[in-house]
Amino acid sequence: MTELPRPVPDTVSQFYWDGARRGELLCLRCRRCARFHHPPEVACPYCGGTSLDEEVLSGKGVVFASTVVRQPFDQAFVAEVPYVVALIELAEQPGLRILANVRGAGSEAPSPGTRVRVEFEDRGGCALPQFVVEAR
Repeated sequence: MTELPRPVPDTVSQFYWDGARRGELLCLRCRRCARFHHPPEVACPYCGGTSLDEEVLSGKGVVFASTVVRQPFDQAFVAEVPYVVALIELAEQPGLRILANVRGAGSEAPSPGTRVRVEFEDRGGCALPQFVVEAR
């Protein structure tokens, strides 16, 4: 069995992965335009500002789009298929999206607008944000 891959943080993303290990979903917010952006970058993609603050997000959002992966792209994922990957629009800002797995969805892709919340999967000393469908 091949081990599932783990993220390799760099100087720009280290804060994000450290937060995930603590069970926090972090994002950068620009001081100039006050907008969040993800993934982490050295400058705001909206206004170019370089004064950025790390903020803890609620971890709540809705499915923007999703798909079911039925063929593994890597041998490490053979035992994982089928699994759901979704683009999640986070509650803090329209257009703020993160790509992640949706756990517990089985082999059905959740519909756009389905409410989800973040959980973190331990993966050998690091943690990955994963989302689960919220109970109604």
